[in-house]
Amino acid sequence: MAGVPPTAVILDLVNSLHSNSFSAMETSVQNIIAEGYPVPSIISMLFDYIVKDQNASDLTKAELSVKIAETDKNLVDGASELLQLMNVCCVAMRWFASDANGKNGPVCY
Repeated sequence: MAGVPPTAVILDLVNSLHSNSFSAMETSVQNIIAEGYPVPSIISMLFDYIVKDQNASDLTKAELSVKIAETDKNLVDGASELLQLMNVCCVAMRWFASDANGKNGPVCY
């Protein structure tokens, strides 16, 4: 399908989120924007990945789902794609870091 980002792009983004490095995540997001991939497609594919992730807790999945829904609404309303993708990725990175440490992550709003 035209315009759909390759799976490798999503895996690179997810790896940057699991790295717990803001600069790695920022670079990945900027590369996605520079390549011209549609952010709604990226967010949709990220959502699919998160739902299927066996290592993420149900609470993590629920909170990230809410953030993704808010982001989708903001994009429809005309918000910046870069800022919205960064927002989702920052929340995801914090949650993945807290899951890796065995702690409940912060409620991010």
